[in-house]
Amino acid sequence: MQSCVLVTKEHVPVRNRLAQPTDSFRTYSCIFVMVTMFVTILGPSGWILSHLENYKKR
Repeated sequence: MQSCVLVTKEHVPVRNRLAQPTDSFRTYSCIFVMVTMFVTILGPSGWILSHLENYKKR
């Protein structure tokens, strides 16, 4: 009596072995995180650099 059944490639259909998982939510969440980090880090430094002459005059 076997307690574990071994699954080989012959038992898995070809389309399931070759298909890549697609997850659009993962793509959109990655884009959202990248844009958020870009704005959070470069936004304030861009503001400071664009107003650098005003800070020098003070």
